[in-house]
Amino acid sequence: EAVTRLAQTAKMTTPHDLQVLDDIFGCGTTTRAQPTEAREDEKVPDAELTPAELECRVIEADCVRLAESGKIEDALTKLSEAISRFPAQASLYNNRAQAYRINGQRDIAMNDLNEAVRLASEASPSRHTQLVLRQARAQRGILHKMQGHLEQARTDFEAAAALGSKFAKTEAASLNPMAQLCNSAVTQMFKDLGQGKA
Repeated sequence: EAVTRLAQTAKMTTPHDLQVLDDIFGCGTTTRAQPTEAREDEKVPDAELTPAELECRVIEADCVRLAESGKIEDALTKLSEAISRFPAQASLYNNRAQAYRINGQRDIAMNDLNEAVRLASEASPSRHTQLVLRQARAQRGILHKMQGHLEQARTDFEAAAALGSKFAKTEAASLNPMAQLCNSAVTQMFKDLGQGKA
């Protein structure tokens, strides 16, 4: 429901839009084909977070609430303030990128995603940093795809898929040139069969 309200605020209401928001924010909507499937972006328990990560989680939850109520600019301001306090927290950049993207500021969103990927890649490995890296790579893949940079999108989706994102795995497969060729051949074969040519 939370993601649905956010999507409506941002005029993103198709099932695919809702699933993309669900995959990035990990809030759990009912748009999945298999509702019993494991969460795409499971929540890391508070006990596994550092004090800074825990404080950022609270700030990020407040920002999601602001965004849900249509206050994207307020969410952006709060995330920017948090980044000035916690400049090494990749999750803040990832979440601010999402808010920028919803606000139509894709270039700034891309800059934040690049920083989120860099920080999460350089951080000490933990479930939290791997989750943030997965989210940031998937989100950056979406932006690359929206901008028509399909090879860069595929690279990011493949990286996110390697970290466990089912959404990114599907997106990477759809951008694979060999898969596209095979799909084209199968489509043509069925078309020919339907016209009695085979």
